[in-house]
Amino acid sequence: MGYSIDATTSTFQDAVLEASHQQPILVDFFAQWCGPCQLLKPTLERVTQEYSVGLAKVDIDQSPELANAFGVEGVPDVRIAVAGQLQPGFVGVIAEPQLRSLLENLGGASAVEAGLQEVEAAIGAGETERASDRLDDLLTQHPGDERVVAAAIPFWIAQRQLHRAQSAFEAALEVVSNPNSAFLRTLRGTLHLAYLCQTDASGARGSDPETEELKQLACKASQGHDLESALAGFLAILEGDRHHQDQARKAMIAVFDCLGDEHSLTKAYRKKMMMALF
Repeated sequence: MGYSIDATTSTFQDAVLEASHQQPILVDFFAQWCGPCQLLKPTLERVTQEYSVGLAKVDIDQSPELANAFGVEGVPDVRIAVAGQLQPGFVGVIAEPQLRSLLENLGGASAVEAGLQEVEAAIGAGETERASDRLDDLLTQHPGDERVVAAAIPFWIAQRQLHRAQSAFEAALEVVSNPNSAFLRTLRGTLHLAYLCQTDASGARGSDPETEELKQLACKASQGHDLESALAGFLAILEGDRHHQDQARKAMIAVFDCLGDEHSLTKAYRKKMMMALF
């Protein structure tokens, strides 16, 4: 796991340059008044915690000697300390995937990737309890990490533990910067669809056999990621059983969320849904 420190002129030699003989250290030259610096800061702090690298933050207004010594002309300016030497890194704000690529090139190991590999191995070995425990650990340590949430929710849906899938989704909502992102919308649709499809062995009360068979087939198709067949099944319910129109409509909207607004199936079946309703 990585770590984060505040470095100053008096501590830089020992805390950064000497320490970089043990592991690489990103050096973030920043200023409190710098908007891009404040935008980059949480991403740096969060991502470096996941890798075997350090993060040293240097406020150029508090330590102007360091900024001058290393020729810092604009901030944010992120350098890389390796084996006692400060090397170029990047200037300005970069996207998270670029930052991860940089850290991986430095030889950093991602704790999240390692944890997810353990989960996959446990699932492959049929050890669902071990997989579940490891996912719990990863969600506690990285609640907003898309990779962890995207692995946990389908896993718990498959285990018919919807309350745990719901908890993982709600925890992600509390920490992500964009709660309306396409990623979260897809997971929201997946979770909503799972709730709608959950039924006891005797079938939904009031359903006729044909409607229940259509629902079961549509739900099975959605669980197998055959979303076109799922949409066709829910549309058939919408058109043929007025008592279950609302449930079928909600199921179709959940599938639209899974696919996204621009998907051809969303566009085609949204039009068919509107025609069936009106």
